[in-house]
Amino acid sequence: MGEVAAIETTMAAAAQKLEAVRTARETPVHLGMPDVHLSAGRSNSRERWR
Repeated sequence: MGEVAAIETTMAAAAQKLEAVRTARETPVHLGMPDVHLSAGRSNSRERWR
């Protein structure tokens, strides 16, 4: 009987997790604009590419 209860608990938790994943897919995520710093190895200098 204990094993059956454990399996039912696991199944309920898995169903909740699946529902959360489905809901998250429907909700858009705002990622914002990337922030590029010169320390990231990028440069605004055009002399480098000539």
